[in-house]
Amino acid sequence: MVWFGEALPAAALERALDLAAHCDAVLAVGTSGVVYPAALVPATAHQCGAALIDVNPEPDAIARAADHFLQGPGGEVLPRLVARVRELREAHG
Repeated sequence: MVWFGEALPAAALERALDLAAHCDAVLAVGTSGVVYPAALVPATAHQCGAALIDVNPEPDAIARAADHFLQGPGGEVLPRLVARVRELREAHG
């Protein structure tokens, strides 16, 4: 997590971009998607073929590019998302 006004450590950014380039999906939760260089992470993942899922109370810069936009606060949306994934896993064994 990086707070507004904090610098993102170079090694952390490099590692995040490497992971983003090789992931299947990325969740962007509670971010505007306009603060760089952190905004490069979901953009890189999406450009490399990962599904981009944006979770936010209101549509933002990421929502326009996202494959899925889940509207609502992360604290409410994520537990429902996890529950749904569990249901699907159980149903498909």
